[in-house]
Amino acid sequence: HVFLLVGDTNMEALLLLAERLSHAGVEKDRLLLYLGGKSKDHIFFRYDFVRYGTLRVATEDGSEWFHGSVIDLWKQDMSKLKLRNYIFHCFNCGPEMKTKKLYEAQTIAEANDIQ
Repeated sequence: HVFLLVGDTNMEALLLLAERLSHAGVEKDRLLLYLGGKSKDHIFFRYDFVRYGTLRVATEDGSEWFHGSVIDLWKQDMSKLKLRNYIFHCFNCGPEMKTKKLYEAQTIAEANDIQ
């Protein structure tokens, strides 16, 4: 499985990555795409992303799907799934605070034996 966590900035770069992963043979059900934004109006390219993988959406104001950050949604899913032997790659195109939160998410992945 491949997890992409995408905030509301620079989504285009990670959309391109999702497309390339798909063309490289990553099956749609094995590419989990987490999109996050301040509100539903900040969730861009959802219909493009969904062509390549399974979509999960988080909004900080709760206007769509999960109420909270994309990192919070991912943490919740990881605690439920109890995944083992997964390869986890992080890609980030956001500001420093998002990079810090992504680093924290990687720490959680390591604690759950996700490499």
